[in-house]
Amino acid sequence: MDRTMSAITHLGGAMFTVALLMALPLAFPFGWDGIVSLTASHLAVQAAKRSFGRTRPYVTLPHLQAPAKLLSDHSFPSGHTTAIFSAATSISLAVPSIAPAMYLAAFAVGWSRIYLGHHYPSDVVFGAVTGAGFAVAARYAFQHLFG
Repeated sequence: MDRTMSAITHLGGAMFTVALLMALPLAFPFGWDGIVSLTASHLAVQAAKRSFGRTRPYVTLPHLQAPAKLLSDHSFPSGHTTAIFSAATSISLAVPSIAPAMYLAAFAVGWSRIYLGHHYPSDVVFGAVTGAGFAVAARYAFQHLFG
């Protein structure tokens, strides 16, 4: 399970989410709202991490095994979860037929962050709400600004 969760968690990483959302405008007449959503939600996550300064679970809970690569930033909120929910929601709003697959992947990333000891459940829930919220707001803004 450790290897599987370690692989799944990378779906919420910067490399994957940025590549995914950058490829969409090349293939479809939508996608810029996803890039705006991802950027804005990332900035919000970084501000929240600095404001709350929550220590990661593997540091505060001695029964959790620390990952091989320790993270230097704070736990709250989950940036990976925010990013994948931003991408999943942006794509799902544009192509509703693939929403179940997108959200299954997003939930898997969130779960992997908890499983690996990187985040508390509340970090992941807040990240999911933040990512989805920024995606909905960006979609709304683009529809009203650009028709």
